[in-house]
Amino acid sequence: MEKKKVVIDVEALTQLAQKFADQGMYDEAIHLYEMAGKLRPESFALKMNIARLKELKEKKAAGEMEEARERLREEKKKDDIDLCHYIGLARFYLERKDYSKAVELLELAKVKNPYRQEVPEQLGRYYFTIGEWEAALEELEAALKLNPFAHATAELAGRVCFELQNHAASLRFFMDAYLLTIHHPALNAKIQRMIRTLSTILGLDKAGMKEVYRERLDALQLAIDRMEFKKANLLELKEKDKQFHDIFLKRTKEETRKENLLAVAAELRTLAVFKHFRDEEIFALGQVVKVTKTPREHFVFRDGQSSFDIFVLKRGEVQVQKDTPFGPQVLQTVLPGDLFGELNFLDRGNRSADAFANEDAEFFLLPFATVENLIDTNRELGVALHWTFWKSLADKVRNANEVLKTFFTEDMKREDKPLRRDEKRGSQKIKLDADKKMGVFQEKGLSHAEMRLLATFSQEERYEGGSIIFREGEVGDKLYILLDGQVRISKYIPGIGEEALAILGRGEFFGEMALIDGSPRSADARAHSGHLTTLAVDRKTLHEVLNMDPAASLQFLGLLNRMLCQRLREINEKIVQWKYIVGVGG
Repeated sequence: MEKKKVVIDVEALTQLAQKFADQGMYDEAIHLYEMAGKLRPESFALKMNIARLKELKEKKAAGEMEEARERLREEKKKDDIDLCHYIGLARFYLERKDYSKAVELLELAKVKNPYRQEVPEQLGRYYFTIGEWEAALEELEAALKLNPFAHATAELAGRVCFELQNHAASLRFFMDAYLLTIHHPALNAKIQRMIRTLSTILGLDKAGMKEVYRERLDALQLAIDRMEFKKANLLELKEKDKQFHDIFLKRTKEETRKENLLAVAAELRTLAVFKHFRDEEIFALGQVVKVTKTPREHFVFRDGQSSFDIFVLKRGEVQVQKDTPFGPQVLQTVLPGDLFGELNFLDRGNRSADAFANEDAEFFLLPFATVENLIDTNRELGVALHWTFWKSLADKVRNANEVLKTFFTEDMKREDKPLRRDEKRGSQKIKLDADKKMGVFQEKGLSHAEMRLLATFSQEERYEGGSIIFREGEVGDKLYILLDGQVRISKYIPGIGEEALAILGRGEFFGEMALIDGSPRSADARAHSGHLTTLAVDRKTLHEVLNMDPAASLQFLGLLNRMLCQRLREINEKIVQWKYIVGVGG
């Protein structure tokens, strides 16, 4: 029996192949097109379809691979977020001294990702606090393998080894910490003390110490070279991979930023307000300073605005002024090199005046948040900045006192100056119990060291009611702290007479401005009602207080500056009131 010949319809094959292709079944579609191609080998269209489907197949495979990679990236991202939460919550429990929960979370974090340096570092710190030296050393060594550049971890490992009496290992760790903090004198000093102690214990001479130094320097350099080599390999991919290309661009941008930073630091060094800064402090300040501009007849900031940034005028002219019904009252004319805005940084009050650019103005802007963080992390720089604030505020108070004289006519100013009674100029030296003196300092929140120094070297003085403590124009050689009674700070206004600027009570400082700028007294100080007792602090004692440890100096300067802020606000308010009175009277 003759077999029936099967006729294959090419059109039917291609139609079926297209249906498979439409559903993304490329292998099946390609197979059908290839069958059709054997039947019609001369068909160029079939060859084109096969090529197109193979391309689509490759794209689909690549897409599926990328989707798989994206899923892995998302899973890793979630794991990393969980890990950060574990570590953050563990720190929270450590601060609450809930150690069992903290350790549990840190151990879970270690399982989640054993290559995060923060986890063993936190565990090491915990074990150190409870005196489990071996466990602490194991965790700290693990942390240093993950990050050999963590100076605080190296220092802590050195202290653990010291407790374990493994002095040779302790010296190695402290030497690592020394090399990593060589550009941070405050951190480096205490590490050097431990290194000297350990060299004495180990009986090492200069040659022995030099050998340890060279060994640790070589180890650190090896770690740096290894990372530089890996970085170079990665950056070679910058033309092939957008991620690494972006890194390269960021590196280039950072190099440009460093060049700009050096230029800004050089400009800051020329300004009188920063002349007492050390070079490293100028450089640190330059890292947070921004250069900004305000066009002519625009506001730098407005009255009532909640902003605490500080400005140093680089170019142009700015007027700090207050609106009144009779026109703006100028409180300060800011010229190049002048500081302004520090009042709000110090007392956190809203802006109490407008700052208006009379000309196109360019500034060095010191942003509030970054400067506050800089002061918290660099106390020496914080002290230098507060010296700048003190001098600037003292100048503003003096200038504001002089503005009070501008409200009256020349005829009034030429009137015969009334006699000013100078009776009761003398003060009585007395002796008080140290605890009574310490009490007023304690109320102001001063440190124990500051309180003890001020209580020991200040001179108690008593004044009868109405007595003059000092007069405007006199040379000032001491500041006063009020123990009891009240002081009236006043100024003689031609044609008017005495005008009270402030009434001060217990714990208030006065007379301090003359000690910062060496200028004569800018106002009178008198016992206001009844007798009063002051502690007089001379220039030498004040400088001893301010040359104590930076944290204590910063605290004391902050107190003085906040008092000057309050005084300046009160005088400015009086100036505005007088502008209104004179305007109504006119």
